[in-house]
Amino acid sequence: MTDKEIKILKTRYKTIWVTVMILIPVVLIATYLFVTKVTSSPTEPGPFGDLFGLANALFSGLAFSGIIYTIFLQQLELELTREELSKSAQAQIESQRALATQVEQMAIASRLNAYSIMIEHYREQIRQSNNVQSVINRDNNERKLNGYIKFTENALDELINASKANKVK
Repeated sequence: MTDKEIKILKTRYKTIWVTVMILIPVVLIATYLFVTKVTSSPTEPGPFGDLFGLANALFSGLAFSGIIYTIFLQQLELELTREELSKSAQAQIESQRALATQVEQMAIASRLNAYSIMIEHYREQIRQSNNVQSVINRDNNERKLNGYIKFTENALDELINASKANKVK
């Protein structure tokens, strides 16, 4: 149900209750006037009380209709609650997906950070090499450096593809 329909139902509900609150005293007064006109002086309490049977039946009917209307309102509220719970569950699922994506991206970023530190380490070792053993180590370090650079490029491509995939969703 839309907000507009809910407002209309609430307005009807208020109108019905105002009408009932006005109707109750009117019926009681009308019943009393009717009883006093029909019987000028009631001598026995039993027949006098039986004359109020009309008011009793009216109020019983009003109470029953009030219960039925209350049940209708409860069904309406339950329907609205179900809709809200459904929306809430959907939002929770979307939040969970976003969190999982964020975790994946943070793992890739951590790997990139580690590779960056390793690359800097090997670059520094290559710069400082100055003898034959250092040259051999430099060649090994350059190979490692190139491997880490490839790993870094692959991780960046992975991160970019994951970001594009999330934008498409």
